[in-house]
Amino acid sequence: LSSLAAVCVNGSVLCPASLAPYLNNFHVNGSTECYPDEYTVLDPVFTPDVWFPLRARQEGQYYVSEQLRLTDKELDVSALAAKKVRFVTPSVLVLQEKAEAALTLFDETAKLEVIPSGYSFLSGDIRLDEGLLEQYGTRLYVKGSLTLTSECAGLLSRLEKPRVTG
Repeated sequence: LSSLAAVCVNGSVLCPASLAPYLNNFHVNGSTECYPDEYTVLDPVFTPDVWFPLRARQEGQYYVSEQLRLTDKELDVSALAAKKVRFVTPSVLVLQEKAEAALTLFDETAKLEVIPSGYSFLSGDIRLDEGLLEQYGTRLYVKGSLTLTSECAGLLSRLEKPRVTG
C-alpha cells in the first residue's frame, strides 16, 4: 500500500487498524472504518445463535461495527464468558437474564441496552395483530416500529408496557 501513488475508492473501506497509516493516499467516497488488529469482523448487527459458543475460538476476539444483540433466550452467554471471548462494539442489546454474564464480553465503552425480564424481542417493523400476541405474548420489546391499525384497536389494551424504539 505504501508504494501506491493514489487510490480512489467509490464505496467504503474497512481495514485493520495497523493499515490506517497507509490510507493517506486513498480518496474514499464513502466511509472509512478501522477495526482492531487480530479481530474477526462479524456482521454490523450481529446476533449470535445457540451454536456460536461452540464455534467461537478460545479467547476469540470479534468486531461488530454497530450492535451486538444477545437476544436469543437459548444462547449460553456463560459459555462465551468461560471461553474468554471478547467483542469490540459500540452498542450491546442483551436480555436482562443474561446481562450479568455478558458484562465480561465487552468493555465499559459499549452502550448497554437491557431488555427487561419477561419481554419478547422483535427486530424490524411489526404490525400488531392477534397472531403476534399469540406467538410473542403481551410484553413486546420492538427494535423498530409497531404499526397500529383501526382493526387492532381492541388489542392495545392487552399490551403490557410495550417498548418500541421506532
